Amino acid sequence: AACWSQATISPGGDCAQTGKIFVLDLRSGTLLRTFTLADPQSFVADIFACDWGIDYTVDRIYFGDCHYVSAPVKGWQGKIYRILTNNQTDPNLWTMNMIMDMQQPITGEGSVATDEYNNLWVYFGTGRLYSDIDESNLTQHTYVGFRDDTVHTTDYTQLYNVTNVNVDTNGLVQPGDLPFDSLVTMVNDRLGWYRTFSTAGERSLTSSLVLGGAVLFTTFVPSGDICAYGGSGNLYALFYRTGTAYEKAFLGDTLGYNRIALGLGSGYPSEPALYVSADQTKVFIQVGGGIVSPETGIPGLPRAGVILWKGR
Repeated sequence: AACWSQATISPGGDCAQTGKIFVLDLRSGTLLRTFTLADPQSFVADIFACDWGIDYTVDRIYFGDCHYVSAPVKGWQGKIYRILTNNQTDPNLWTMNMIMDMQQPITGEGSVATDEYNNLWVYFGTGRLYSDIDESNLTQHTYVGFRDDTVHTTDYTQLYNVTNVNVDTNGLVQPGDLPFDSLVTMVNDRLGWYRTFSTAGERSLTSSLVLGGAVLFTTFVPSGDICAYGGSGNLYALFYRTGTAYEKAFLGDTLGYNRIALGLGSGYPSEPALYVSADQTKVFIQVGGGIVSPETGIPGLPRAGVILWKGR
């Protein structure tokens, strides 16, 4: 089966429909099932599937939505949804649930990863950029990472707020001079973390990449002037279980703290693409009509090369 969505979005970014997910038979194109979102005036962002058991069978399907609300405050919001296949090939036996209300629009694709205990973590960012109104919007958007357990909050503000949490070059968490493992425990006890971008109008619009213990994603900060063109981009590299810098710097350090982001210069950045070889790791991002490749120090990456060779 294949999942896809359909929505008609006006040039101004409006949508008068209700978002739907269609499940089709890949061989015949027959419509097998339709999932309809509860939110009117909504559309679905990119859909992605997860084979949690690594048995070549999809276990879960994730996507975000963008929907318009008129009260108590008019504006665009978003939620994260999950479809469970329940180990069934018949889509009529699948179940869809809203698993996180982000209260901000979602237009980019999320990602997933597992930790060393085989807990499944889900990652999404918020933001939209379809119209002049969007460009001039100075909302502070959010990025989240949470464990998709059977019981968890659907209010992202109940996760651990790491917006003002820093990791110094000695690997200690500030404020408080805490060991890094203590932060991991505190976030785990809240089943996840969220980070609000510090720059007004900064937003996450592209898909994320999770590899080697790092969540990599780009953001865009429009100029905010509807008469001007452009803006600037950033690359973030966060430790996947805390949403902060790691105890060893991914992106170098500044003023005694490990960095969580790097500026990419003018232009709208693409999603990050990672190249890993036996002797180097590189991140490539297209921005401003060119390709940039910031230096990263991401631990735990799989590497190509011979592990053991023995002649006979």
